[in-house]
Amino acid sequence: AFGLKITDYSNVDVVLSLLPAWVETGASYLSSIGLWVMGLLWFMRKNNRPLFKSIGTYVKGNTAKNLLMGLFIGIVLNGICVLISLMNKDIVIKYQGFHFVQAILVLLCVLVQSSGEELICRGYLYQKLLNKYEKPIIVIVGNALLFALLHFSNSGVTILSVINILL
Repeated sequence: AFGLKITDYSNVDVVLSLLPAWVETGASYLSSIGLWVMGLLWFMRKNNRPLFKSIGTYVKGNTAKNLLMGLFIGIVLNGICVLISLMNKDIVIKYQGFHFVQAILVLLCVLVQSSGEELICRGYLYQKLLNKYEKPIIVIVGNALLFALLHFSNSGVTILSVINILL
């Protein structure tokens, strides 16, 4: 795309550094698409259909109001994290314009990555552990621990960040 021919794959990082930041961000999130596809296929199996029953509006508490409340709370909590990072000068935000299509594409990539984690950890692992152990605390802590450990491969991970993910 940039007129470059890659013959030595050790230079992939150099080529990736030439891509726009939104492409690099999207690609890093899409790297987990295999987990998402596997989780979705497992979720669709006939013997896993009881999981579908927990999604519909016919389950107590599954309402549009609660969905919107959850989205709002998630946005506020993430906003607080960004605000704290800005105040600590861990991140710097520079406004260079808003590109709607690029933002939507990155958000779709984030959706694939995060829903893949949820399908694997909450949809599959949690359900399997719940069937095996009688005490929910074992299932909750075990699932949270594995979920936190999966994030050790992230760049810039710290013990504190893993503890926060665990909590």
